[in-house]
Amino acid sequence: MPKRIDFSKRFDKQFKKSPLEIKIAFKNGTNIFCYAAGETGEGLRGLTIKKLMVDEGSRMSREFFIAVLPMLSVIKGSMDIASTPCGKEGYFYDCSKDEHYKKFYVSAEYCPRHSKEFLESQKKMMSKLEYAQEYLAHFLDELRRVF
Repeated sequence: MPKRIDFSKRFDKQFKKSPLEIKIAFKNGTNIFCYAAGETGEGLRGLTIKKLMVDEGSRMSREFFIAVLPMLSVIKGSMDIASTPCGKEGYFYDCSKDEHYKKFYVSAEYCPRHSKEFLESQKKMMSKLEYAQEYLAHFLDELRRVF
């Protein structure tokens, strides 16, 4: 079992202004701010961003990314987008095809946090396409087609 680290000793203070705004201040002067961005990024406008971490970016709107890119640009910040694919559309998909972005594809079948038994049960419950998107990180249009 991995050793647990008590990070609380490294904080000057940790506080919440609201459930949608969190700040963690470290003794070395580093701060982590967590804000609710909203669907369009309006909740972040006016800030500069050194490092933006986006989780489930395939579900974020193009407007969100358009709003935050200037905030990253002015201080040469960087952005990491992690996500399960969601069809062949949207900003996340576009980034997966753009040579200026580094890409890492991680199949659940190579992730030690998923047991082989669990993945086998998912294969039985899902269609091949659903499994390919959710667990193999494949971008698929076929799941979104109506006809």
